Amino acid sequence: MISPFDSFETTCKTYPDSIAVVFQKRLFTYRELYDKCMSISQLLDQAGVKANTVVAVSMQRSMEMIASILAIMHRCLLCYFFYYNSYSL
Repeated sequence: MISPFDSFETTCKTYPDSIAVVFQKRLFTYRELYDKCMSISQLLDQAGVKANTVVAVSMQRSMEMIASILAIMHRCLLCYFFYYNSYSL
């Protein structure tokens, strides 16, 4: 079974110079997003994050947020729970 991250990685290798993300009038290629994701993944590894580790992300919407979520999916093999802090539970 292919994971969402595996699918992302395949797309990055197949279309590295294609646009992956548009954020605030900036364009990011799959190569840029993948490189950022791998940098964050290395930081998670250095912090001792392994599969099934819970990792929280609290940041403004940005390309770094997307890369962080992908890195967590890669490192922890888990899904992402999206929560707006302005909404009450």
